[in-house]
Amino acid sequence: MDAHRFAALALTLAAVGVYAVTAFAVTRRTREIGVRMALGARGSHIALLVTRGAALSIGLGTALGVAGSLAAGGILDAILQEIDAADAVTLAGAPLLLALVTVASSLVPAARVAAAGPAHALRAE
Repeated sequence: MDAHRFAALALTLAAVGVYAVTAFAVTRRTREIGVRMALGARGSHIALLVTRGAALSIGLGTALGVAGSLAAGGILDAILQEIDAADAVTLAGAPLLLALVTVASSLVPAARVAAAGPAHALRAE
């Protein structure tokens, strides 16, 4: 398997993992979202609340990931064959893709809960 296919596979697995964890975290907040909607929160406020939490995860994960990648640059240079460990496209592209996946994975369950209404959200387990 060449390096590009391996990188694409690794990025795909990371995106699926981020989607699953983020969607699960939002789904666990179904009752909280239902209470907020019952108290008068609109769908846009719910989306903002959920997206704000996802943005915090994105920012922290990106900062730690890029810092870790740059810190381990010497080790990575020995392993990587076709790209530099501090390649700007890689250090910007992967976090951007994962950020988009995180935002999408947080908005899908929030929109589903908002569409169902507060009564359904409060009955959910």
